[in-house]
Amino acid sequence: MECPPDTEEQFKSISFPVITQVEEANKILDTIFSDKNPIIGIDTEAAVEMSKHGLLCLIQISYKDQVYLFDMISMNIHKLKLQKVRHIFNNISFFIVKI
Repeated sequence: MECPPDTEEQFKSISFPVITQVEEANKILDTIFSDKNPIIGIDTEAAVEMSKHGLLCLIQISYKDQVYLFDMISMNIHKLKLQKVRHIFNNISFFIVKI
């Protein structure tokens, strides 16, 4: 399937930085959640075969013209501000669309 020309140009301007450092991840999360009404997209990837409850491997958050790929395997997730991400899933004020 081919994208309409204007949509294809929009995609070219989006960057996909891979975040592997906790400090950088926390800074990005602080920036996103300091916005009073952030419009974001979020997706997670887990390896369920690695443990009974699964292992969170990747969090993808799109915000403005960026899609941040948080490499959870590379980071010490105990130092990451995951409560901000949990807030998205636990807060009724967020509009969630499942595809």
